[in-house]
This record gives sequence, structure tokens and C-alpha cells, in this order.
Amino acid sequence: MRIIVAGSRGFIGNAILLRILKDTSITHVYAVNRSTAPSDSQDPSSANAPVAHPHSKVTEIALSDEEFASWPQELIDQLTKVGVKACIWCVGGLPGAFPDLTAAYHANVELALAAATALSRISLFANGRMFSGAKKEKPFRFIYLSVAGAERDPNARLWTQAQLRKMKGAAELALFDFQATFEAENGAGPLEMFALRLGKVLAGGKTTANIVTEAAITSINVEKVAKVCCDIATDGWYGEDGRKQIGGVVENKDVLGPDWADIDKYPIPL
Repeated sequence: MRIIVAGSRGFIGNAILLRILKDTSITHVYAVNRSTAPSDSQDPSSANAPVAHPHSKVTEIALSDEEFASWPQELIDQLTKVGVKACIWCVGGLPGAFPDLTAAYHANVELALAAATALSRISLFANGRMFSGAKKEKPFRFIYLSVAGAERDPNARLWTQAQLRKMKGAAELALFDFQATFEAENGAGPLEMFALRLGKVLAGGKTTANIVTEAAITSINVEKVAKVCCDIATDGWYGEDGRKQIGGVVENKDVLGPDWADIDKYPIPL
């Protein structure tokens, strides 16, 4: 399976890239970044993560600001031809990491919607022909990294992270509204839209320190985020009742999973 990771130079995007290099179900990844924004990230302040070095499994694609906001048809045609089936969207982050709120809104909301709109054209094709809904055909999955407590009401009064939560809420609203319009025009099936509402993303994996933090506040380790993103991209998402979820919101506790603090099955380094 071939997928896209947008914002692969950032903290979470790079962790996803490293995970993909070990994931045999993902055969190739297109790492898409803005040529003028080397630190696109859900957490631009995290600069100590290991870097995914050049690899035969990775094709890097640098887009100008204009291209990132419109996605050239030639690129869409190429991605369709090779059979890309998912996009993990890691672009965005805290408003304070951007020059102003306009730039933050552009990165968190407008660019995500532009990408979903452009990439949705890929979803109409499967195995080189029009998507028919046959069992063997995979839908195109767009996975947006949102934030815990995302608020879709722009007039809501929030005590913490109000700007970020409202921006992520606006992005969710725009993306799911687009999906509804897309399905009305093309039918349900080809496109699945997911929003992962993540808490504070912690460096590293299942360590004692991370488990303690995850128990104390809404948070999650970056290795778990990377694993779940790859799992959704390849196989979709199954709820607590075991039923497949055709897109929608996935909360931080569900991304963590029921065994997040299970210390009997896994060695936990200090």
C-alpha cells in the first residue's frame, strides 16, 4: 500500500515516517512538505526526535506555498496512477508557533481542506478504474491530527487553548462538511475522513514516565500516535464494539487503547 504523509519534517510526522519504514503493509510513502516551511509540525518546539534518513521506501515531494494550497493536477494524476490510498495530515500546530493567527488558521484549517479536496479525486479510482465499492477496493482515507477538546462552535467560551481548539474544530467541521458533500455527489464508500483528537503528544514510547503522564493528563506518546495512524491508513478504524467506523472522530483515549498502562505484556524502560 502507498500513502502520503504531509508535514513529515515535524515531530509527529517524522515519527510516523520512522514507523512506516518498519511497516511491511505500507510499501511506499510520499513525504509531502512545503518547500518554504521546514518545520511544519503538530509540535514545532519538539526538535530532538530521531530523523528518518533518505530511504528507498520514501519519495520526498516539496511544494511551494501556492502548490500546497492547490495541489497541482499533474501531482494528483501521478499519485492516482501509483495507487496512493491514504494521507496522514500532520501539518499545523500551536497558534504561537506561527507569525500570526491568520497564518495559524491557514496551516491548521485551509491547507487541510485544500488537500482533502484535491486528494478526494484519487478516491474515485481504484486499480486504475472508477471506484465501484467492491470488497477488494480500499477507500481513500484522510487522517487529520486534531486536538483533544476541539471546539466547532466559534462562539464557545473556553478556558484553555481556546484558539487552537477552535481552529481544530473549524478544520473538523470543514472536512466533515466536505465529506458529506462529496458523498452526496459520488455516493458513500470511496472516501473516509478521520480526525484524531490528540492530547499532549509525548516524545518516546511506552515508558514509565509517559504512562504516568498519560494517567495524569490527556496525553499520548508519539510512538502510539504513529502506530494508530498507520493502522487506520491501512485497515481503517474499529470502535470499542468491534464495528468498523467509516470515518469520524477518534478521541485520545481510544487512540491510547485499553492496554495503554498494561505493564505485564511489555518491557517498560525507565
